[in-house]
Amino acid sequence: SGELQAISLVDGQVVARTYVGTREPPLGNLAMHRGKLVSLAPTGLTAFGQRDAILAEIKRRLMVDADDPLALLQSAEIELLNRNYAVAVEPLRRIAPERLSRAERGRRHTALVECLSQLVHADIRSRGAELEELGRIAVSPAERFLFRELHAERLLAENKSVEAFDVFCQLADETDDSSIRRTDERHVSVRSTEWL
Repeated sequence: SGELQAISLVDGQVVARTYVGTREPPLGNLAMHRGKLVSLAPTGLTAFGQRDAILAEIKRRLMVDADDPLALLQSAEIELLNRNYAVAVEPLRRIAPERLSRAERGRRHTALVECLSQLVHADIRSRGAELEELGRIAVSPAERFLFRELHAERLLAENKSVEAFDVFCQLADETDDSSIRRTDERHVSVRSTEWL
């Protein structure tokens, strides 16, 4: 599930819940080290910054410059961890890409694709503008595949089953049977021909 819960030791209630990003490796054994949450899993060691320190730095940077690109990016990434896609998409759209490093532009692009695809999937009928935006920014084969799959799902939702079937058939013909992430559950990968 990629979910991390904080549980009260007093009454056993869940007091906080967050998620690992869809591009992050699964969580393993957890420990705190020098203000970072460290996860050791079979896939390797991953460190996550301490949330309160990152939020304080974001707040400080935004007070100096309301359009600070790194602060907006980090703010959106935190919202993504909480699966608040509608909140995360706005700072991503505000970022001036030319103010980001190449690596940061890649992070922004990945986050924006995730936000848009999740928003479309959650409300396929009323998210036409987000679907169009996703189509404009999708550059990799996986992103184009995701856009076309969501487009077919929208056609189905609009009772245009013949057109949707044509899109699904095209996708099945073009696939190399590699693994893809499901649009309804991004943490699950399946063979593309079976999914289609």
